[in-house]
Amino acid sequence: MDHDSNRLLTREGQASEAGFLQLDLTLQRAMPDSAFTIHPRLGWQRFTDDSVRNADSQSLEAGGMWKEGNSVYSGQVAYARDNLLNSELADTGIFTGGSRRTSKIGNFSWTHDFSDRNNLQAQLSYTDAQYEDQNVLLFFGFPFELRNLYGYRYPSVTLTQSHVISPRTTLQVSAYAGKLMPSEDRPDSDNYGAQIGFNRALSSRSALTISAGVSRQSTDFSSETGYIGRLELTRTDALGVWHASIARNVSASALGVLVRIDEAVLSLDQRLTPRWSTRLGLHGVLTEDVGLTGDPSHTRYERADASFIWQTTRTWKLTATTSFTRYRRVDDQPLFSGWTALLAAVWTPRPTLMSR
Repeated sequence: MDHDSNRLLTREGQASEAGFLQLDLTLQRAMPDSAFTIHPRLGWQRFTDDSVRNADSQSLEAGGMWKEGNSVYSGQVAYARDNLLNSELADTGIFTGGSRRTSKIGNFSWTHDFSDRNNLQAQLSYTDAQYEDQNVLLFFGFPFELRNLYGYRYPSVTLTQSHVISPRTTLQVSAYAGKLMPSEDRPDSDNYGAQIGFNRALSSRSALTISAGVSRQSTDFSSETGYIGRLELTRTDALGVWHASIARNVSASALGVLVRIDEAVLSLDQRLTPRWSTRLGLHGVLTEDVGLTGDPSHTRYERADASFIWQTTRTWKLTATTSFTRYRRVDDQPLFSGWTALLAAVWTPRPTLMSR
C-alpha cells in the first residue's frame, strides 16, 4: 500500500492512496546442458483517486538455454499487459491511469566460442507493443483525448565480438540495426549503429565498463546521427554493493518515434545487520525525440528513493520506501513533483526441488 502526493505529476494533482497485490511463480528445470524457466505474474491495483483507473496486469515469460559443442543457444518469449503509469513513466513521460500497454516480446541469441579468448554473439529481438483504453490524458491539469499513443513493431539484430585481452580485461565490438514500424500514420524509422567497449576488473571487488559509438536514425523525411555509450562502475564488499552509471541509447517509444535516452543511476544496497538492510537510489532520465522534421520533444524525469528492508523470517520480508519524483514533459513547462510513502510485505517460500 502507498500514499502519493501527486500520482500523475500534474499542476493540480490530488493526493491518493493505493493498494497493490502481486503474485509471482517461477518454474524451472535445469540439466547439465540445458535449462528452462516459466514465470507467470498477476497483479492488481486499486486507487482512491478517481483520475487513476483501477488496473489489473498479467504477464507470462518463458525462456530456455541449451549447449551444443562450443555454442550456446538461448531464447525467450514474453506477453504482458501493464498499466501505462508503471510502464512508460521513465521512458516517454506518458501519464495516464486508464491506458494499458500490451507487449509481445521475443528474443533469440547464439553465442559461439572460437577459442578461450574469442567468441561471437548474434541476437535477434522483436517487440510488438499495442495501446488500449486510450480515453483521457491529464496534461498539466487539463483533460485531452489521447491520440498520441501509437502501437509499434520493432525488430532488431545485434552482433557482438568479444576478445579477452588479459585475465582482467575484455574488448567488445558490436553493431546493431533495427526498424520501428508504427501502427498508425507515422513513418517508419531505421535505427543502426556500432560501438566499441572495454570490461575491466579493477580488483576482486570492483569492475568498470566503458563503451562508446555512433548511431544513425532515419525516416523518409530526415536523418540524424549521434553518439551512444555507457560508463558503469560497480563495487561489491562484504556488506553491500555500490553502482554508478551514465548511458545514452536510442529506443522505441509510445509516441511512434525513436527517442534518445540519457540516463544516470547511482545506487547503494547496504546490509546493516543480519536482518536489516537499506537501499538508496538516484535515477535521472532525459529523453529527446529523434528523426522528426519539427522541434523534438524533451522529457525530464528524476527520482530519489530510500528503502529500509526487514527480513523478519527466512520467508517474510517487510520494506518501507520513501521516494521523491520530479517531472517535466517539455522544456518550457515547470517541473512537477510529488512524494510517495510505500509499505510492502513479500512472502517468498523456499524453492521446492523435484527430481526423478
